[in-house]
Amino acid sequence: IRRPWMTGEDAPDMQLREQGYLFLASTPAGEATLRANHAAQVACGVDWTTLLSPSELAARFPWLASEGLALGCVGENSEGWFDPWAFVTSLRAKAKEMGVRFMHGQVVGLKCAAEPLHEPLCSGAGRAGKKRSVTSVSLRPGSSVQEGGEKELGVGTVVNCAGAFGARVVEMCGPGVTPLPVEARRRTIFSVTAKSASGEAQTWPLPDPATTPLVVCPANGAYFRPDSTTASGSSQAARYLCGASPPAEWPDPKCDSVAHLEAGITAQDHELFQEVVWPSVYARCPAFAGLKIDSAWSGFYEYNTLDQNGIIGRHSEVGNLVLCNGFSGHGLQQAPGAGRAVAELICAGEGARGGGANGTIDVSALSFDRVKGNLPLFESNIV
Repeated sequence: IRRPWMTGEDAPDMQLREQGYLFLASTPAGEATLRANHAAQVACGVDWTTLLSPSELAARFPWLASEGLALGCVGENSEGWFDPWAFVTSLRAKAKEMGVRFMHGQVVGLKCAAEPLHEPLCSGAGRAGKKRSVTSVSLRPGSSVQEGGEKELGVGTVVNCAGAFGARVVEMCGPGVTPLPVEARRRTIFSVTAKSASGEAQTWPLPDPATTPLVVCPANGAYFRPDSTTASGSSQAARYLCGASPPAEWPDPKCDSVAHLEAGITAQDHELFQEVVWPSVYARCPAFAGLKIDSAWSGFYEYNTLDQNGIIGRHSEVGNLVLCNGFSGHGLQQAPGAGRAVAELICAGEGARGGGANGTIDVSALSFDRVKGNLPLFESNIV
């Protein structure tokens, strides 16, 4: 994102804050996971993550209560956060500059044609069937689609990147097609203000907004980071963003429409903050004793019910339908690589599975085959 994206212009300002992520472990199992992840990163050429002992954590982050911690791992650079909207609009502007045409409309249907299937749709002797191919997409009128009814577009390849509602696109291929295990869930982020507070034995400083990484608490994955709108160097009060996914034993229903989000913050959101988020961040940052919620907002979460990991590749029963779904909260981070992988798959042709001689990104492990085979690919330390 530092490279010039537009002809004759500098790279857009996406408010990149390269302050890193700090993962914390409090158990022997958690420590082993951090060490294994760090070793995998080093093996892949990453040289900017550092393992820190409890004493090193306390020395480097004076606001951090290190008691009970076993290990930490921090990114020194090349990771952090940025403005999502600025990032997406910059990608869109560059695509338009390169000749991509955008049409505003809602996909309401796919037409498919059948062709002979060389392999069985499902395991089992004697199962016959036909492989499908999308021939056209129907759009409901929007700002760039002709008024007066739906518009039907002939297609060569369809890329399903419909986020939390990607499963609906697969359903449009008709009955009998293996569904996409992606559901829309609701996640809430809290904007809070903290003021300097005193602990029993010392006065705990606030995390410095200019240097504090995004902190991932052990056990439940609750997190906090400085709010990018906070002025750096404030020692008396500062704003932070924080949140957590619901614990496994909590209800986590589908969120099927924008109306669910527009309903506002619910009692369960406040319960999540009081019982999960605040106790977790306060345990690691005693200056958060008197956190005050300034605001909160919710968004769609693209939840892969199989393994909370991305699905990239062709649907094995619909030859020209390429899937790019199910990233479970990591879509923005992984979007550039996923987009490159999808482009390579399309250019390589229908038989390509990702990677290969002409591909730069091997996404075969993320293919739809693992869905059909019920072979989850879990990530450790997922947030």
